[in-house]
Amino acid sequence: MSFYLLVDFGSTYTKISLIDIDNGRLFERVNAHTSISAGVDKGFEEALKKLDEKVNLDEIEIKEV
Repeated sequence: MSFYLLVDFGSTYTKISLIDIDNGRLFERVNAHTSISAGVDKGFEEALKKLDEKVNLDEIEIKEV
């Protein structure tokens, strides 16, 4: 399976969606708290960690971010 990884950096939450290209559907979605003072990269890292816990990112092909 091939996937798109969509990222929405927000002022409160960073959201990551994993889209299954072959079936044209949302495969998984996670979010993490984003703090401007801590840096938006922290929210992204936390959301990516949550996604990896649900879907082993090493075992899937991400075509585009």
